[in-house]
Amino acid sequence: AIFNFYSGTGYANPCVEKTTIQYLNFKNSGGIYVQTSFTNLTIQYNQFTGLPCCQAYEVPSTVGITFDGSQSSSNTAQDLTNTLVQWNTFGDATSCVSPTNIMTKTDSPETNQGACAGIIVATTLHGLTINNNNFYHLGEGAHITCPGGGHPGGGNLPPGTPSQPCEVKQNGVITNDLTARYNDFSYIHRMPWEEQPQNSTNVDFQYNSIHDWVNPYYGSFGVSFACCGEGTSATTNVSNNVIVLNTTPQGRYGYGSEDWGAGATYLNNWIGTGKFKSGAPGMAWGYGSPAKMSFNTVCGGGFVSGGPIVSEGYENVPPPIRTGNVTGPTCSPVTSAAPDIFPPSGSQTFPLTVTLTVLRQPPGPYPQSNTGIWYTKDGSTPTPGSGTAQYLASGGKLILDAPATVKAVGMWGAPNQPISYPAGYGFVPSAVKSAQYTGGTERQQWP
Repeated sequence: AIFNFYSGTGYANPCVEKTTIQYLNFKNSGGIYVQTSFTNLTIQYNQFTGLPCCQAYEVPSTVGITFDGSQSSSNTAQDLTNTLVQWNTFGDATSCVSPTNIMTKTDSPETNQGACAGIIVATTLHGLTINNNNFYHLGEGAHITCPGGGHPGGGNLPPGTPSQPCEVKQNGVITNDLTARYNDFSYIHRMPWEEQPQNSTNVDFQYNSIHDWVNPYYGSFGVSFACCGEGTSATTNVSNNVIVLNTTPQGRYGYGSEDWGAGATYLNNWIGTGKFKSGAPGMAWGYGSPAKMSFNTVCGGGFVSGGPIVSEGYENVPPPIRTGNVTGPTCSPVTSAAPDIFPPSGSQTFPLTVTLTVLRQPPGPYPQSNTGIWYTKDGSTPTPGSGTAQYLASGGKLILDAPATVKAVGMWGAPNQPISYPAGYGFVPSAVKSAQYTGGTERQQWP
C-alpha cells in the first residue's frame, strides 16, 4: 500500500493539526507520498521493506518516503514545515536487488536501477528532522533535491562556472532548518546522502554512520553536499560523522565525502578505507568552498593516489581552513569516550538517581560528544547492543531501588547503529567505568 497526502488547492498549509504515521510495514512498494504544502507531520517507527528498482527516477512507488512540491500549480515550490522522520527502517536484503546486474562502470543508478531510495525530498523546507533511522540496501539513502528534476548546477559545469538555479519551480526553492543525526546508512549503492538545494540555511548533518557500499554502481559518495554553491550559508554543519569504506567498489569513482557549501564547516569526521582502493579522494572541496575542514581523520590505502583532502579543481575558489587533520595510509581503531557516573561509589539512600554522562572531548581527529552509554545494574560487564546492557544517551538517568553495582561503557553512535566496526575501521567501546552503591536506608515514598 502507498499512503498519499495531497495539498489542498489554494491553501498554503492545508493540514495545520499534527498528523502522525507510525508502526506500519510497507512491503514491496514505496510507502508514503506527501504532496506539499504540508506541516506538523511525524513519521516514525515504520518499516519499508522490499523497495523495488524501476526504470525511472523519483517515482514514489520505489521510494520509502517522497516529499514532493513539484506538482503545485504555482511556480514556487511548496513548503514542508515542522516535519519529523525518526526511528524508521528503509530497505532490507531484498530491496534494490534487480536489475543491478545490467549496470556498467559508466551507468548511473537512476538510469538502470531506478530510485529505490529511502527518502526523496523535492520541495522547499522550513523544518525537517531526520533522526535515528536505518537505511539499508538501497540505491540511494536520502536525497534532498530541487522540485521538478531541476539540477542546481556545479557538478557538471566547467570549472569556475557559477551554479545555476533549478530548472523548474526555481522561485524560492530553499532549505531552512534541516537536521539529520544518528542515522545509519549501510549497503547503499550510490549516495547514502546527497543535499542539492540552491539555497540552504541551518543544515545540520552530524553523528551519522555510513558503511559497506554494495556493487555494482557508477559512483558513490559517503556524503555529498555538491551543488550547494554560493547559495549556502555558513550555518551548514557536516561534522562528527563516521564513514567506513570497507568494501571494494567497481564503479567509476567513490568519494568519502564531497564537501561543498560556501562558509560551511566539515569538522571531526572520521573517514577510513579498508578494501576500498579506487584512488578516489577522502574529502574533496569544490565550488562554494567551505570555511573550515579541520580535525578530520582520513586514513587508509584507498585514498593514497586520490589524496586525503583535495580540491575538485574549480577555479577562483579560495581553499577552506584546514587545521588539525590527521591523514595516513592505515587506519587504527578509535576508543569511544568513557562515561562519568554520578554519584560516585559509596553508601547511599534509596531510591537513588544515577546520572551517566559523556563529557565533551577536546578538539581532535575524532567525532566529539556523540557517544552513547550502555550500562548494567547487576555488576556484569556491559556489551553494547547485547546481553542485559541498556542504552542511555549522554546525560541519561536511571533509578536504583536497592544497593547495586552500576557498570557502563561509552560507544559511538545510537542504538540503531552498528555495535562495532571491523578492527581498524572505526570505533570500539570505551573502558568500563563502575560505581558500587551500598548501605543506607530507603527513603519514605510520599504520594
